[in-house]
Amino acid sequence: MAAMTNLLVKDDTVTTPVEFTLTPVSDTPIPKWRGTAANVPLDGQLRYEASAVKQKNGSYKITTKLEVPVLETLGASGTALGYVAPPKVAYVTTCILQCLLTNAQPLRIVLTQ
Repeated sequence: MAAMTNLLVKDDTVTTPVEFTLTPVSDTPIPKWRGTAANVPLDGQLRYEASAVKQKNGSYKITTKLEVPVLETLGASGTALGYVAPPKVAYVTTCILQCLLTNAQPLRIVLTQ
C-alpha cells in the first residue's frame, strides 16, 4: 500500500477562498484523515475517510465520508467574570459518496459546476 499523504480541501464558495489541510490519522482498517486548523479544538476538526471493498461478484464498492463539525459558543455571558467556555460541537454535517464499479468500468468521476 502506498504511503498516505496530506489532503487539501478548498472552499471557494466564499468571497475569500479557504483551504483546509487534512493529515493522515490512521490507515488500518480504514484510511482516515483529520483537519489541522490551529484555532479549532480536536472535536471540531474536519474528518475524512475512504475505503474500497471488493465484492463477491468481483466489483468494487468505494465509499468516502466527509464530516464537518459545526461549533457553537455560549456567547459572552461569562466574560465579565473572566471565563469563556470553549466551543462545543453543535452538530456534524456528513457527506457520504458511494460508487459501485465493475471490472469493465474505469473509475471516471467528473464534477462540473
